[in-house]
Amino acid sequence: MQAVLARCEIELYSARCAVYSSLNEQWDGLVGKEPLSNAHRITVALARQQAFKVSRQIISTIYDLVGGASIYKNETPMDKWLRDSYTMNQHAVASESIVQQCGQFLLNNHSNNLFI
Repeated sequence: MQAVLARCEIELYSARCAVYSSLNEQWDGLVGKEPLSNAHRITVALARQQAFKVSRQIISTIYDLVGGASIYKNETPMDKWLRDSYTMNQHAVASESIVQQCGQFLLNNHSNNLFI
């Protein structure tokens, strides 16, 4: 249990750092009145998409760790959190197409869709 929780903690920390770091870089550019670069947009889009996926994975891991108690509302809100994590991953910004579009831009310096 301790190792599982520690792994979840570092995965959450890494995802959170990526989101905050990419947003800080974007903010610094905007405050400096520089045009928002595609590199900044891609980094934010990828960090955000990864955070959605990591969040779902962490909740699922802890749900499994808690076991049968996960489904009892009086003991834990895990069942709701699990459903919510799957629901939020259905949002457009969490879709795999974001990763594909970012990869297309990174390879070709353009994308068929302006996702960012």
